[in-house]
Amino acid sequence: EIAREGGGGAVKVQQEKKEKKVEKKAEPAVSKPKEAPKPAVRGERYHLMRSVGEECQEDEELAALLEKKETGFRIYDGFEPSGRMHIAQGILKTINVNKCTKVGGTFVFWVADWFALMNDKMGGHLDRIRTVGDYLIEVWKAAGMDLTNVQFVWSSDAINEQAEQYWLQMLDIARQFTLARITKCCQIMGRQEGSLTCAQILYPLMQCTDIFFLRADVCQLGLDQRKVNVLARDYCSSIGRKHKPIILSHHMMAGLLENQEKMSKSVAGSAIFMEDSEAEVEQKIKGAWCPVDKENIKKNPLLDNLASLVFHAPGCSFTIGDKVYSSRAELQDDLIKGALSADVLRKTITDFINAKLDPVRKHFAEDANAKNILELVKKYKEEADSMPKKAPELAFKGDSNTVLIPVMATNRPTFNSLVQTAVAAKKYIAAGKKVKVLLMDWTGYVLNAHNGERKGIKAVLEYTAKWLDAMVNGGKYVTEEQIKAATPELVGKVPAAKEVSGVKLFEASAVAKASGNATETLAKLATAQLNVGGVENTEAHTTDCSGMEIMWQSDVILKDPNTYWVSVINAGRRIALNDMMSALGIVENTESPPRANYIIAGLMFQQDVAASGCGTVCSPSSMFKGVLALSGAEVATLETAVPCFKEGMLDVEHDFTGKLPDPASAQVIYIDEADMASGKIKKGFCAIGESKGNPVIEVAKTILEVTGVPVTIKRKTEADEVTHERHEELVKQYDASGIHPGDLKAAVGERLKSLVENLHKMVAKDAGFKGLANQISTINKNMAKAATDSSKPPKTKKK
Repeated sequence: EIAREGGGGAVKVQQEKKEKKVEKKAEPAVSKPKEAPKPAVRGERYHLMRSVGEECQEDEELAALLEKKETGFRIYDGFEPSGRMHIAQGILKTINVNKCTKVGGTFVFWVADWFALMNDKMGGHLDRIRTVGDYLIEVWKAAGMDLTNVQFVWSSDAINEQAEQYWLQMLDIARQFTLARITKCCQIMGRQEGSLTCAQILYPLMQCTDIFFLRADVCQLGLDQRKVNVLARDYCSSIGRKHKPIILSHHMMAGLLENQEKMSKSVAGSAIFMEDSEAEVEQKIKGAWCPVDKENIKKNPLLDNLASLVFHAPGCSFTIGDKVYSSRAELQDDLIKGALSADVLRKTITDFINAKLDPVRKHFAEDANAKNILELVKKYKEEADSMPKKAPELAFKGDSNTVLIPVMATNRPTFNSLVQTAVAAKKYIAAGKKVKVLLMDWTGYVLNAHNGERKGIKAVLEYTAKWLDAMVNGGKYVTEEQIKAATPELVGKVPAAKEVSGVKLFEASAVAKASGNATETLAKLATAQLNVGGVENTEAHTTDCSGMEIMWQSDVILKDPNTYWVSVINAGRRIALNDMMSALGIVENTESPPRANYIIAGLMFQQDVAASGCGTVCSPSSMFKGVLALSGAEVATLETAVPCFKEGMLDVEHDFTGKLPDPASAQVIYIDEADMASGKIKKGFCAIGESKGNPVIEVAKTILEVTGVPVTIKRKTEADEVTHERHEELVKQYDASGIHPGDLKAAVGERLKSLVENLHKMVAKDAGFKGLANQISTINKNMAKAATDSSKPPKTKKK
């Protein structure tokens, strides 16, 4: 309007705006109620699209979408390629798609081959499932679907191409809902809750993910899919997303047999298929239930089918003989009165459906490619129906010489748990085994570690990896004194790499390679660095003779996401939901209901074990011990109790939740400086003459295991000092009240302080190390401040 008025009009408008501003300032501050937004116009486009659905959630949102967008809005439906197509999927879907594209929408078909795999369709063969998908497309082409604004997206291809985006979205959805909420959606697969497998928990989570992955504005599926579509809207509420997908649910065409709410492919005579012959259509309609009495006529499946295929929009009509019917109600009245016989109705409907199917029959008879596809589908369906239903076995044969140590992203990473992991790694390396450490970043995310903040999870795991590398492999450089302590025979065998502050430094890997056993020597040098103070290392340690490989779970997954997640699905198909819940120790609890994320984490862990090729697993969390038993893998248990320096709190397992009944000050966490660590021991609980449940004794055990250096209990005179090389000796004397708690604390605190100091030196100058330490410190402070209950995940930031 300003442009049409020219410059003068623009000035006039600006002056009017200024006057309004002045007037506003002069007015007293009076709160005015907000005006309700004007309802969107419901014109011809709205009514045409609304006729697609028997139910819409919400009508006003649909009207607003059509008012806002003339074209380009996205409508989604997913089809599982599971066999032949009946007329509800073929004719009715063609009608609905043509309506949606006519009003300007882009219809996106999600060809859900992965979902068919989960439901064991076509014998669980993905290549055969894809052939069925091709058949569906050929049928829709022949049935008259306008494909101008229609897209067919294969789920396995699309997911594999954007694996990170898709699977992280799925994991986030799993974090938001209870297991009970997800199982309510499982009727979309026709399964009862008590008979569910773990894969059937994945199904609604993935279907919900599809909606956001495809950027759908409208979910146009059948009423039987309503629950999972509502789940998507609930997810939006959970994460604070304003734009919710609209649900436009079409009517489910009744099966032809008595009291069948929808057509069934598996029940003979229930459904008419898109390539049925004229004789087959006639026979099925002849055998269809066709009540004409007032009490049952509303259940008449032939009238129900006509309502969907003919009376689907205002102005539609159906002619029988000389009479034109404009509604189902008119047909019902004539049938009840006897003005129209059931036989005439059957004959007319038979002719009508055969006319609709003729182009499809012609296409599959004359098009060589379509004909071949149909023959293959029939063959695959027959073979699949004759096969016994058997869940796949977990394909896992691990290497007995390889060990997996999974590391969780704990909220408060403790020094003791780190040391225990390092001790286990060293033990296996010394036995000649290859150790793989898996940093479980995606599992941490789905289990809501650090409130689902992926940066925090990555920081803790990266920091853990640096500590582990230092404790197992040592720093890059060692001093001559450290070489002498570890392998005196190698002193002078390797030239110094450089000199810092008058101290000669030698590359640890070069010293290790000069020995007969590089891996074992490297481990000894790492221990020497912990025990003998040296110079601060300025570089991260890298060597090709280490017996330990550190891997990121996300890297392993994204290297071959298709194989990983298909294997997860197969594991889910094999394991009953109840069995997984028992393995994870999940019990029904009304106060704190179990969440779906536990099941996903358990399935992922099984595949992590299988993908690693390991024959032995050291599980850092008891949560996964039962899951390992389900996998059949050889399991070695890693101690999980973390010393807590408060009375009665020794056996506190530190798992992914970080929800411990004590503050971080009651434990040594590995961002603690040396003085802080020893100070916590000094203040800690230490019962007189009782080693059981004594956290100081536990720390002493850890120090003895990782360093091999004795713990010396100092007395007033040197002659009275007692040195313990083994944990058992220390416990025996303490239980006999031969050691005072104060003396024990002093000895253990001194050794811990020395150990932490030397450990810090090994990595202190590593690039980014300080930054990670500061980041973790901030994370812990924020976690303590928020005091978030891990059983109720926080809202995800909307994207």
